[in-house]
Amino acid sequence: MNLQVKPYQNANREQWDELVRQSANGTFLHLRSFMEYHGDRFEDASVMVWEGQHVLAVFPAHQVGNQVFSHQGLSFGGWIFKKGLEKNFQKEIINLTLHHYKNRGVEKLTVTPVPTCYHREAVFDYDLLLELGFKIENVKDTAVIPLPQEIKDRGKRWGVKKAKSSGISIAEKAPNSNFWNNLLLPYHLEKLGRPPVHTWEEIEQLYKNHPDQISLFQASKGEEILAGLILFKYSKVFKIQYTALTENGKKYRAMDFLIQTLISSTKVDFIDFGTSVDPYTGEEKTSLLNWKKSFGARSFPLKTFEYKF
Repeated sequence: MNLQVKPYQNANREQWDELVRQSANGTFLHLRSFMEYHGDRFEDASVMVWEGQHVLAVFPAHQVGNQVFSHQGLSFGGWIFKKGLEKNFQKEIINLTLHHYKNRGVEKLTVTPVPTCYHREAVFDYDLLLELGFKIENVKDTAVIPLPQEIKDRGKRWGVKKAKSSGISIAEKAPNSNFWNNLLLPYHLEKLGRPPVHTWEEIEQLYKNHPDQISLFQASKGEEILAGLILFKYSKVFKIQYTALTENGKKYRAMDFLIQTLISSTKVDFIDFGTSVDPYTGEEKTSLLNWKKSFGARSFPLKTFEYKF
């Protein structure tokens, strides 16, 4: 194969996005329209791997000093491969990418690959990175519910029954500023001591760009909103990006019913609750992890690798 690694240019936006949409392991997070909503915060260092006029892989990345990351502005990144690439081709693509960054004075490359449960095709073997000299820098466990599944926890089953008998209704709709500013933002400030990672303006823009991939799953009693989930929807996984719950929602067990409805009605392979690690201390929140496990979630490793040149 005659491969070339080239820095991403805006002129190649269409080819980049087409590769991601047709890839074995890419998600809408890796489309340029998602990556660039916070482009002013990151110095882009992305590359594309070409064979002639055809793109075989893309690598979303940004640079800080002499270090390159893939990608701190995304949940995960790494090499996004065209479907059907064999391991030896993947290996060559990764090696060429390493040479590209080395020639530009990069001293360390940090990569958090797309977790295998998000892959549309079984394509990427994490051991390949270890073979090529990467070291595991960090492992965080994300809590994933394999579907189909029924909630077995007695307390959660009782909560669902109580919510149903209280006349709680569930609806899926577009994210809106009322929910975000009056429910989710205060909840985060009170319970977590910090605002959400995204602002409402960012979520609004992301929804406009990706209306099929972002939604609000909401529990209400009459006109009163009791609980809600902001979902990022992938081909095989629904990721619970944000949660919010009112005091009345807690009283009526609205969140139990909301998540149970999501589990029973979702036609994907997994629901991802995300990690239970405090981003400021790096410590795992045991109570949060146990809450997720009560719905049937299991730990799934989210690995970060580094390569020192």
